Amino acid sequence: MKKTALFLIQAKAGLPRIYRCLKNKPHVLLSYRQETADTAIYAPGTTWTSGRNRLIEHVRANRLQYDWYVFLDEDVVFAGMSQKAGFRMFLSILSVVDHPVVTVAKGDYNRRCNQERLDGIVPAAMCKKGVENQKWELQAVDWFDGLFNAFSREAFFDGRLLPYEEKFDDRSWWASQFIMILRANHCHRDRIVQCNKICVRNTQYSDYPRNFEAFGPACRHVLDQFGVDTIEMSTGGEVKPDGRYPKPPLFNLTCRVFEITERLRRFVYGGRGVVNRLVKGPIKRLLKR
Repeated sequence: MKKTALFLIQAKAGLPRIYRCLKNKPHVLLSYRQETADTAIYAPGTTWTSGRNRLIEHVRANRLQYDWYVFLDEDVVFAGMSQKAGFRMFLSILSVVDHPVVTVAKGDYNRRCNQERLDGIVPAAMCKKGVENQKWELQAVDWFDGLFNAFSREAFFDGRLLPYEEKFDDRSWWASQFIMILRANHCHRDRIVQCNKICVRNTQYSDYPRNFEAFGPACRHVLDQFGVDTIEMSTGGEVKPDGRYPKPPLFNLTCRVFEITERLRRFVYGGRGVVNRLVKGPIKRLLKR
């Protein structure tokens, strides 16, 4: 049975050109820099987190009833397929799964463990394990990037996952998604589904507070919220859909090409990539002298 979905989008101004295929689909646009004809909510000065919460308030205040609520950053691009085909495939998957949270693959995000980075900040049991298995089309994951997530109606309204926690935004905007990850694992362990064959990347980078140090108090906040000593994280098993969903032609090949180019991009331009280590790093050190 086809299910309904509402896209909740944050953008600088109007509906981004890459989302023109969503123009006639149910959506709510929050503009944080310039109000336009597309704007449903004008919220200058909001953070990523508070913007998400303004969208949640709008849905609840207007009693917008859908089967799925899809949060979307303004710069999400699909690999190996058009934007229209990517969104169509994602909506098809939402019609054949019965899980509270559904997300997509972002580069090698869920193929990397981050315990080394979080050592001494977050207990090892709650760190990302790198559970992605590309042999499976759908699987449970422990961590998930916040750029493109769907929440079922129950998960959206029951008050356990949403709204997002804003109290750490002055220290790190990453903390609110980390809190979401822990909440989702505590409430829906092994029911956070990642669509491994829908690969995306974000095309814009902005300056905002970001660090892992805030993850320590954020972790304690979640443990206190649920009155527990630890959070058991998803183990990463395969998820079988309740039906079939369409895929674009040459789908597996184009996903593989995207995966290779994404690894090359990270090698050259990533945080520890060639450009940062050999060019940007020395320049920054020179300017500090």
